[in-house]
Amino acid sequence: MKLPAPVSDVLELVFPRLCVVCEGALLAEENHVCMTCLNLMPRFSAREEERKAVEKLFYARLPFEFIVAYFAFDKKARVQRLMHAIKYRENPELARWVGRLLGHQMLEEQNEWPVDWIVPVPLHPRKLRQRGYNQSAWFARGLAEVLHKPVREEAAQRVVNTRSQTGMNKTRRWENVKEAFSCPTSLEGLKILLVDDVLTTGATLEACGKALVKAGATAVSVAVMASAFGHD
Repeated sequence: MKLPAPVSDVLELVFPRLCVVCEGALLAEENHVCMTCLNLMPRFSAREEERKAVEKLFYARLPFEFIVAYFAFDKKARVQRLMHAIKYRENPELARWVGRLLGHQMLEEQNEWPVDWIVPVPLHPRKLRQRGYNQSAWFARGLAEVLHKPVREEAAQRVVNTRSQTGMNKTRRWENVKEAFSCPTSLEGLKILLVDDVLTTGATLEACGKALVKAGATAVSVAVMASAFGHD
């Protein structure tokens, strides 16, 4: 229920909405992140050479058609603070908001994308219970709202509760996740947009993507909130 304007104004004074990045007060037309922070956060799509470098991660590994991301991950800076707010501060709506941002950006680039289903990288049930939500699933919902494609969370399952990949190199990350996913649903002839929060080495997306291909997917494209590949 929408509150009357005077009541809403009083609540804004007592409980101001704050930017999740800088913690400054948000203006009425701002959502989650102030325009100053949003404009200062580096964008992935702004650098064509960066996109091509990320695509090379999946050459000869997955039958993909495109890779998209909204932010370029800037360690110990604004994008990292945003991603931590999504992952650890019980803020699933923030992930959905980033999904909508990326969806609108994609439609600005072209009207149609070769996607039948949007599939989020799943969490293991134990980790899902601990965290309370899958940030990639909420990101997928935001994308779906704009692209008008169905989200199919049941298409992929994480069957191994893998260790945190923080600090692992690509070889160790691949060993950690190579048998972690299964796909109980037939994907025969479908083109899948596989989504996750941050792309680093690509090991998790590759392992999950291979499970989707095994189930019949003809293409597994990738969308992430932020790409950390190539960034210090």
